[in-house]
Amino acid sequence: MSATDRRAQLLDIARDIVAAEGFAAVTIERVARSAPVARALVYQQFVDLSGLMTALLERESEIALAGIGTIDPLGVDGNTDRSSTDDRVGTGTRQGAGDDLTDPTNAGNNPTSARRADDVDRVGQAILAYLHAAPTSWQIMLSPPDGGPPGLRERLDMGRAYARVIGAGHLSHYAGVTVDPDGPTQRLLLAAIEEIARLHLADRRTYPDELVLSYLRSLVDWATAVEAPHAST
Repeated sequence: MSATDRRAQLLDIARDIVAAEGFAAVTIERVARSAPVARALVYQQFVDLSGLMTALLERESEIALAGIGTIDPLGVDGNTDRSSTDDRVGTGTRQGAGDDLTDPTNAGNNPTSARRADDVDRVGQAILAYLHAAPTSWQIMLSPPDGGPPGLRERLDMGRAYARVIGAGHLSHYAGVTVDPDGPTQRLLLAAIEEIARLHLADRRTYPDELVLSYLRSLVDWATAVEAPHAST
């Protein structure tokens, strides 16, 4: 087996352990035994456990997030520049010209409940498609960070900050007010969405797509109701 193939094999083994049992369950000895190879070969590839886990996180993050930024904010059509994940985390690619996702005047104020449900379903179906395209990678991304590599918490915090900005843009549109991405409503909404995503990935039969979408609609309705009264204060 080539060094490249061996590296991929070892990462696959570590990936499966993390997905099933969490980061803390991974050890060099366990990965080597599962391969099966000598521990020295694992050290040769990754230097130490931290190196193995960092390489795993980088690979799975790239797989999970590939293309996710193409989910339109606020129902922008295909003729308009689409935002990218890279823009929001500062790598310099484009966001749609002039877009202000937290401006409630963008794309119209206070859509009807039916329009809001349609928009939530559209975005929810796109999110489900990404979860289904890389379920194990997403299980890792949504796993508790205990035992994870250095920088994991910071990476997760960055991802959540990005998700809150996008979510606040949608919620501002629905509620007709500017919603704080770091406020309690958006934080609670994201935490609930993450939990239903974990449940769905763990057991799609018990938590099917339509149930996920139903929860998403209800959560957005709740968040909109919480924020909308602020317009009159």
